[in-house]
Amino acid sequence: MSFLTQKIATVRNRIESTGAVRILNDDQWSPEEVSLEDLKKLPLSVPINLKELLYDDYSSVVFSWEANAEVFGSSCKRGYLNLLSPGEIVKQFNAQVAEAEEAKCNGLDDEEGYLAIINDWPHWLPVFRFRSGDLFCIETRRKGFPVVFLEHDVMDAGPNLHGMQIAKNVECLVNNWASILFVEFNDWTEICNEEGIDLGNPILEKLRILNL
Repeated sequence: MSFLTQKIATVRNRIESTGAVRILNDDQWSPEEVSLEDLKKLPLSVPINLKELLYDDYSSVVFSWEANAEVFGSSCKRGYLNLLSPGEIVKQFNAQVAEAEEAKCNGLDDEEGYLAIINDWPHWLPVFRFRSGDLFCIETRRKGFPVVFLEHDVMDAGPNLHGMQIAKNVECLVNNWASILFVEFNDWTEICNEEGIDLGNPILEKLRILNL
């Protein structure tokens, strides 16, 4: 069992103990015959802790839940985690690079949203994907490989949450996110500070209590 799947099992048990939260999805599967060797195809550094802490063979992981507002609060009604498989990481990364190259070739670097894509997407390693198309990515240019937020529609309205730090590294992300039950936010600025998820944020109080 991988580090992540152990955390999911713990979160599932805590959620079930409430009797008031619906688990919607708890699956692991291998959508393609790929392995961690696929990550060697990437033209950037892959943090060793990504490989050591998360992957159990080459499975993808999806875990999600929902609850009424009175359980954890109106901002904490859903949880969602989707770990990409190595093959999915390569596919998503290549799509990011292609979009950046297309924007550059079309001379769109004078538009703020497209400039963000050109400058950043070829350096961000996608790891967790949300249903909206947004992603948690590893910023491979920075020391320690912090996890940052990728807005899938940054080209439409310009940077908003683009590049916001979610955690100091992927291990920190899994630990902190699991402690708040993998809750999903529409606006992550509600619970993040300059270092990432702020576990002391009052919005997260009811989630933290369940974690005690």
